Amino acid sequence: MKLSQSIRNISSLFRMIMDSFFHEIMNSYYLCLVLYSS
Repeated sequence: MKLSQSIRNISSLFRMIMDSFFHEIMNSYYLCLVLYSS
């Protein structure tokens, strides 16, 4: 019970980190696109 709970917590934390990381990459990519287009 305790172990599965901690695994679930770690998994959600990991997902959150990946989401923000992906978001940052997409923002940088979009910024580069805008800069190079203009």
